[in-house]
Amino acid sequence: MIPDHTTIAAHQNRAVAETMETMAFLEVSPGPDVDGPPPDSLLCTIAFIAPYQGQLTLALPPDIARQIALALVDSDDQDVVRDIVNEITNTIAGRLLGLVAPPGEQINVGLPQPDTPADDTITWTAYRLDDGRSFRVGMHMVTETQ
Repeated sequence: MIPDHTTIAAHQNRAVAETMETMAFLEVSPGPDVDGPPPDSLLCTIAFIAPYQGQLTLALPPDIARQIALALVDSDDQDVVRDIVNEITNTIAGRLLGLVAPPGEQINVGLPQPDTPADDTITWTAYRLDDGRSFRVGMHMVTETQ
């Protein structure tokens, strides 16, 4: 059975915070649910395959994505920035499923899909950096796989 929305949201917040702190050296705090990503965001969507189905989309403003790429690999090359966004999305999704999956259950996610718009069923949450800038994560789990 899929955990309830409150439990999933708490796990999402933890997965996002841990990923951004360990990979990007950024402390973030969750904000309210919001309507969707800003139009200029770099998007990356990844499908959940098992034990639950759904998707997660990361929407990073270009300035935050470049800052992370510079911190990680000392490059703001467009392809490098895109690869970093994909890897952060993959890590958040894996951590989230690891937190919500029953113990011992195998988790499986698809490949990151850059610039893929999220579907209409996604719930978006804003995450704020210490300097006031923000990014968004959208997520939706739809069903348990058997």
